Amino acid sequence: MATKEITKNKLSDEELMVLYQAGDYKSFELLFERHNKKIYGFLLRKTFSTQTAADLVQDVFLKIHKSKHLYKADYRLLPWLFTITNSVFLDHTRLKRKMRFESPSEFSEGFSQLHDDKNSLNIGSLIDALPESNKVAIQLRYYDDKSFDEIANILGTSSVNVRKIVSRGLKRLKNFLKDG
Repeated sequence: MATKEITKNKLSDEELMVLYQAGDYKSFELLFERHNKKIYGFLLRKTFSTQTAADLVQDVFLKIHKSKHLYKADYRLLPWLFTITNSVFLDHTRLKRKMRFESPSEFSEGFSQLHDDKNSLNIGSLIDALPESNKVAIQLRYYDDKSFDEIANILGTSSVNVRKIVSRGLKRLKNFLKDG
């Protein structure tokens, strides 16, 4: 058994990947051992966070596992791995930016305040008192958990306009609360 492991250690990355594609999971372990530190270092330089980099390394190797059938033996493995690594990093960056952009504090604080008051007031009746465009946009955003882009498609307008409609609706709801 030890001889087989020593032999595998001498295989190229490309040969190990072909073995992994054929179902040899020990080959994947060797690839992980060979490259996880390089990938971690790359991601650490990009994210400046040890925890985020470690999480993304796991995502990279999960994506490698899921797309192992796409690897072609003619290609060098390391550039393929780093293409996947960069893709995972870009996905992470986009998601982070989207979460920050779609959840401005004005929206989330305003709506959580309204939700906190739900026991003392019937929020549904306050929302019903809003103009139709505000009412529909708020219901889609906060009750149906739709993104601004999804709401824009439903309403046939731009996501920028949807943000304005939701913002105005929340301001009206806050005013309703202030006025009693």
